[in-house]
Amino acid sequence: MKSLALDVINASAPYEVYWHEVSHTYRFRSDYDVVLAIGFDDDDIIETAESYVFSIINVNNVPSPRDLKMRDTVMLIIENFFNRLAHG
Repeated sequence: MKSLALDVINASAPYEVYWHEVSHTYRFRSDYDVVLAIGFDDDDIIETAESYVFSIINVNNVPSPRDLKMRDTVMLIIENFFNRLAHG
């Protein structure tokens, strides 16, 4: 998978997204101290096309109230992922 454009994501994201080299995930920390890891892993379930498994992990297990900024940040990451796939 091509890496995502963090500069594009961070230009609009409410939370700053960074690449975590060890886990190969995109991460950010919320105002409530929740650290979310967003992962896209190759999957071979569909043999004739690219397929991926998407994961959202609350790394530090901190409970969070509804946080629209977290939702918006995750959506920008997903959007950038699909744009990268579509445009090579």
